Amino acid sequence: MTRIVILLMTLGLVAGCNAQDRLNYQEFDGIYFPTTSKSQRQQKNVFTVRVRNATRSLDGARQAAHYEGTKYCVSTFGSSDIAWETDLQAEELTLSGNDLIAAGTCLE
Repeated sequence: MTRIVILLMTLGLVAGCNAQDRLNYQEFDGIYFPTTSKSQRQQKNVFTVRVRNATRSLDGARQAAHYEGTKYCVSTFGSSDIAWETDLQAEELTLSGNDLIAAGTCLE
């Protein structure tokens, strides 16, 4: 009986953690896009954003890239001003496979 209670409590904790993580997800155009941002070693204000599975919704991928870039600049430099090298509003976006890769510079 004790083992069953411990198992149920563990499963409840795992489910709770997954639900909490899900609250931090951002959906764009009704779709969750996994995103990452990476800066250059020598110039932390120059960064790239990768939006995976961008072909699911290019409008949503554009929004996800903009959000990730803004999040990076605000957390690193305290400002949301970005000079994008990649035109996220362009009709045609250049993709790497199914991923959108956008570059920008945080303005301080």
